Amino acid sequence: MSDTDTPSEVAVASDGITVRKATATDEFPVPAVTFDFVSERDDAAVVRLVDAAPDDVALDDIGFNPDYGGDHWSIEDGYAVFERRLAPGEEYQTVYGVRNADLDPDQFVIDPVLDVTSVGTPDADDDTEPSEKAETVTTTGANSVGAALAAELRNDDLSAADRKLLAEEFGRQDSEAVRLSHLQSRISDIEAYSDALEAFIDDHGTGHEAIEDLSDRLDTIESEIDDLADRTDENTTEIETVAERTEANATEIESVADRTDENASDIDDTDERLDETATEIDDLAARTDENASDIDALDKGVADVQAEIEETQAWIDDLREDVEEIDAWRGRISNVFGEGSMTEEESSD
Repeated sequence: MSDTDTPSEVAVASDGITVRKATATDEFPVPAVTFDFVSERDDAAVVRLVDAAPDDVALDDIGFNPDYGGDHWSIEDGYAVFERRLAPGEEYQTVYGVRNADLDPDQFVIDPVLDVTSVGTPDADDDTEPSEKAETVTTTGANSVGAALAAELRNDDLSAADRKLLAEEFGRQDSEAVRLSHLQSRISDIEAYSDALEAFIDDHGTGHEAIEDLSDRLDTIESEIDDLADRTDENTTEIETVAERTEANATEIESVADRTDENASDIDDTDERLDETATEIDDLAARTDENASDIDALDKGVADVQAEIEETQAWIDDLREDVEEIDAWRGRISNVFGEGSMTEEESSD
């Protein structure tokens, strides 16, 4: 049940269904009018509630919340209309919000019109909507026109003569209201069709003009199709050319593959020769290391011989100096004893 923010509320009841209408200013994002239904019936029923907004509230400012039965609301003939099936003993709350207005609770203390339609007891496995079980329906309320008349009755807007006439004609009201409602629906359809037709004529001109425009567009489309066909032929030729080049490239690739196989064989031979050469280089390096040792030993022997030669040369130099000294001494002796004496000595020698 609704926990309204003000004590202002009204309640109406019909055929075991009670609805309480109240206002809520803080419970929802915008000021709202709440409707709490209570069914005390033993069978299901379809309720139809017709509510009139205050004169200073535009219907465009009324919004329906999908979380609170918004799908069951509609605007008909300047009234907010709610219609839904209630199960036996069901309680249900629905709400509509009021935008762009300061909600005065007293403005909405207006009795709504409540109509109740008995649905009957459906079979346990039958979930058909009430509108599809017309043979079991007994209408106890009025249509939207009757609701408007009832609202005028409550507001004392009808004269006594009109009231009497309504009372006399009340028995025939249902069938006439149905025909009137059907007629209004047809008129609404015609108006909608007329609006759509006017909009079409405004956008496309008359039927003749529309046909000419359509013909022009068809010619344009045919021309575009011809151009597309020409481009398709050109593309087909290019595709064939590409296919030929692809085949030629495939042949060339096969030739390159064959040459690659031959080169691979040559590379294998070269690798073998390189391995042999590397082995020879290793052997040469080993022999070079051995020769280096021999050369080092030879260098040492040469150095030793050179040292001996140098020593011998030094000894020869010393001997030569001794000989030269002896020669000098002999010369001096010759000068002392005379050359003849030296000659004799030499002769005796």
